[in-house]
Amino acid sequence: MSLAQPKSGELLDLLTPSLTKGENLLSEFEVHRIIREAKKIPERYQGLSIEGLAKLVLGEIEEGCSLCEQGLRIVPNDPVSFCNYTIALRNLGLHARQYAMIQNAANSLNPTILAEVATISAYWADIDLLEKVMPMLTAMEIPRPEDMGKWYDTLNYLHTHKDHAQDLKTIGQLMMNVAEKYRVRLAGAHAFYVMSELDTLFVEVKTDDPTLLSQMNNALADEIIIAGLADSECVGCFEAGEL
Repeated sequence: MSLAQPKSGELLDLLTPSLTKGENLLSEFEVHRIIREAKKIPERYQGLSIEGLAKLVLGEIEEGCSLCEQGLRIVPNDPVSFCNYTIALRNLGLHARQYAMIQNAANSLNPTILAEVATISAYWADIDLLEKVMPMLTAMEIPRPEDMGKWYDTLNYLHTHKDHAQDLKTIGQLMMNVAEKYRVRLAGAHAFYVMSELDTLFVEVKTDDPTLLSQMNNALADEIIIAGLADSECVGCFEAGEL
């Protein structure tokens, strides 16, 4: 999770293992104590963010999201609140909600927030969003983010396969929705391969359950047909990743 002010940082440190795991590793008493302490933080946007993250840990998704987003409305360019929230959403399997957040942040002038936008848009093969944020990041006089090469690799791949780029973007959106439906945690890797003459987007799921992967891939196949991409030269596939 990202760094914050000392008091906020202490509370975030308590929540981080649960937010990383995507499940509550604390007692309910401990989480409610964190919520009480968050309400005392002078910087209201930080307090709202931490209170929201604590609610997410408790499984109170709508209230937790509402609080986090209230905090971001107060200070929309705060990278700590933004990144902690998007990371929490990803680990809870709320991938479409996370994606909506980064779409809304694509005009940010904060390089940390833009880097998060680039990371997630590259993951889901969104050429349009990548084309928007990469020039902004490149123009900023900041040290190059560690993952910048990966973002450019993805963008270059999509440019090289321009005829397939929009289909791959749609496949990415469908995979995102299936991943959210099953509330799975995803590994930090994705890849493109040309397999049997099909441009394939692979996404790794943190699971060793072949039945779950089969269900997800069957659901994805149904969504691809519904989207009118049955004859497309692009396809997606979920595979097992590191737990």
